[in-house]
Amino acid sequence: MNVIRGDSGVEDIVEIVAESPLKGDIKTKPRGRLKQSIAINAIVGVSSLCVALVVFPRYTIALGLDRFGIILVGLAVSTIAINLDIGMGAVISRRAAYIGSAHFASDHSAKKAAARLRIIAIMPAIILAVYGSLSGIWDVGGYFAVISLALFGGYIPVACRSAQARYEGAGEFFVPRAFILISSVIRILVAFSITHVTESLQIAVVLVAECSVIWIPAVGCAIALKRSTLEVTDSPLHEGWTSLSVYGAGSCLSAMVGALVLNVDTLVVGAILAPSAVVIFAAGSRVIQVYRQVIGWVMQPLLSRLTSIHSKSGNGGLRVVWRGFHPLAIFAFSGVGFAILAMGLLLIPVLLPNSSPADVNDARQVLILLCGGAIISAAHQIGLLVLAAARQPHSLVTSQLAWAALRAILGAGLGLKFGVVAAGVGILIATVIVEPSYLVRISRILEMGRYEIFRRAGLPAVLLCVTIVGFGYLALYNLYIGLVLIFLCCGVLILVSALYLRRLSLISEWSIDV
Repeated sequence: MNVIRGDSGVEDIVEIVAESPLKGDIKTKPRGRLKQSIAINAIVGVSSLCVALVVFPRYTIALGLDRFGIILVGLAVSTIAINLDIGMGAVISRRAAYIGSAHFASDHSAKKAAARLRIIAIMPAIILAVYGSLSGIWDVGGYFAVISLALFGGYIPVACRSAQARYEGAGEFFVPRAFILISSVIRILVAFSITHVTESLQIAVVLVAECSVIWIPAVGCAIALKRSTLEVTDSPLHEGWTSLSVYGAGSCLSAMVGALVLNVDTLVVGAILAPSAVVIFAAGSRVIQVYRQVIGWVMQPLLSRLTSIHSKSGNGGLRVVWRGFHPLAIFAFSGVGFAILAMGLLLIPVLLPNSSPADVNDARQVLILLCGGAIISAAHQIGLLVLAAARQPHSLVTSQLAWAALRAILGAGLGLKFGVVAAGVGILIATVIVEPSYLVRISRILEMGRYEIFRRAGLPAVLLCVTIVGFGYLALYNLYIGLVLIFLCCGVLILVSALYLRRLSLISEWSIDV
């Protein structure tokens, strides 16, 4: 066994073997692919903020707050609907993470899942068509807008998902993320040229452009896959179709509820307030979406590595990995959150160019409150990844449903009476109430003490949430002092998070061979 003395990270990885019932040695593996995937995902996540700076204000001017607000609600519904793939995308990703390129083309389970996706894709398309026909999308965009939402926001992304799932499961994130950058260029071009489009087609064109972030990668990966061969170096994993289907259904349910949690706010605000209020709320929530994209896409390449650790070391290995990541992961996520908050406070006036100072102030308060909630929810982010690797992605569905319901109830109740900022307060309160249930469930599955998991993840998240909300509101009264304190905290957290990045390096460098 090869051990580097004096480095606690390596000793933690060695402990994975000690806790596992399996015996084996630790060997080094090339770590370039994982680091490259993490870097690419982070760059694409940050580029989303840059695109929003161009697209958001252009549409508020060209379309008006009401029409653009209706589009934002439609996109939120599309984000939820595209997760209705019955888990076939997750099945393909799981197979790609385990079998080599020589086996994948003839893999029965992967081919069956890909064939079913083309049929399953009809379901989200029908849902979006019905929604578009009964909502304001028909009123402002007519037949073409409804068809565009159903086709490009539902059918195409799901029907062509198999190729993208194969790339991501194999750890080849460069290809799908490159197509996301192409979609960003298309979105910017459409935003600048939308005023030259006939008014009756404007809504349809905007929907196609904004949905390009999901349908262009799917179509592009399908084309690219025919011109290249994936290289997957992990050993084959023999799982039956029933086992894979159960895993896929759990992944689908978890992803569906997760999408509902992240988009229920926009749906609630659109239901209880005017469409113009949706734009004000979205100005803050879009900035938080960038935070979630950066964190989610940086973590996503780790899933295949954690899955490999679980297959060889069981929950004991994942338990040690979780301990290795905490509380450093909370510091890293919070450092990103502080940076996003500072940029958001400066950029919200750009996102709402023709709005009153009161609307800009409301959007900033929404951003601060949502940022506080994002820091609280960071306590379970690594846990979600660990549970997915342990083939239990559905185990937190109860907590997710409770979170979505509380966000809707508190957000709607307070927002209806006190306005859009109160809706943000309700969302933050719901997050604080539900988060302990996430941590308790994770502690049970990983067989860890509740005190330990709250001390390593819950307590740091609460302290940093109070700090970021306090400094954010201070910035509303004195922007200069508030931003200085926010950037100072950001710098300190990023320095501390260098240890977290070292953990990522170790996870990519070391693996267990049985």
